[in-house]
Amino acid sequence: MRLSILPFLALSALPVFADQYSLTVDTCTGTCGASPFGVVEVVQNGANTVHVEISLTNVNLFILTGNRPTVGFNLVGNPTIAISNVTLGFSLVSTTAGALFMNGALGSFEYGLNCCEGKNGGANAQGGLEFDVTAPGLTPAAFAELSTGANTPSYFAVDIFNIGDTQNTGVVGAPGRTTGTPGVVPEPGSVILLSTTFVLCGYLLRRRGLGARLS
Repeated sequence: MRLSILPFLALSALPVFADQYSLTVDTCTGTCGASPFGVVEVVQNGANTVHVEISLTNVNLFILTGNRPTVGFNLVGNPTIAISNVTLGFSLVSTTAGALFMNGALGSFEYGLNCCEGKNGGANAQGGLEFDVTAPGLTPAAFAELSTGANTPSYFAVDIFNIGDTQNTGVVGAPGRTTGTPGVVPEPGSVILLSTTFVLCGYLLRRRGLGARLS
């Protein structure tokens, strides 16, 4: 018996696909400049866990202003959540769904994070955000729920500070969703996939040895 392990080795090269949301809605006072302002990528990262990465363009930073959260999002079914592997300086507002008001244009969101170690103002603004969200049965599709009470319903909202030409602050939103885009593979998923590949290879090699003895 002669079996090839190449098809199974190829599994380790399979891409992970993500949902992407583009931050294109500008509700900043006096505008925050050129759109899009950034991209939100949502990808499965093991059972019940979804990895979220928000990448702003290089002239924008996350900021905390007033009583609204820095980042707002929704989840279908309103589960109780936990977050882990969150970027330093960010914290979850609540593990349960609520009504977090961003502004009149983008409305309210169920979950949120604050940045900047809870400190207001441009002097404390920071860039880059990644975190894992865990809840029973959670998948990227759960994030596809729009805000409520909004003139422009959006899936995500982010409070930003434009450090480029406008020097303005305000909330930007993501009213659209793109599915099936190539995503960044979070490290735990890579390890699991590689381990599975090794197990399959070992199984096939044992089968091959058994076939040679029986032939």
